[in-house]
Amino acid sequence: MSHVTRPRSARGEGDRLRDDLIVAALRLLSAAGDPEDVSIRAVAKAAGVSPTATYRHFADRDALLEAACSHCFELFAELLSDASAGATDPFERLKLAGRAYVEYARQDEGLYRVLFSNPLHMDKDFTDPSLD
Repeated sequence: MSHVTRPRSARGEGDRLRDDLIVAALRLLSAAGDPEDVSIRAVAKAAGVSPTATYRHFADRDALLEAACSHCFELFAELLSDASAGATDPFERLKLAGRAYVEYARQDEGLYRVLFSNPLHMDKDFTDPSLD
């Protein structure tokens, strides 16, 4: 069985491995469409590292998948913002953002399902403490 081995990061570049693990997790989540179908072992293999290396950056599988989903939400929000950035009329901005939303859902059904049907986030409290 062959697998991709990732070159060792230079000293001080540990964040690069963390980012690579998040990208690998997103690829697997996109393909699976369900976080329950993605394991630490699979993410580590896709990133070309041992599962042990994953635990240097994430406490467990859920922490890795939550980081990946959080990153995906950031990318999604940026996509919507970019799609509507040129419009000055609020209704036009909404229309452009809506089109980008639907196009995203069509282009990557797996990630869309993960973002908006993700059981990992169902028990999280997303209230903003600064609003209390």
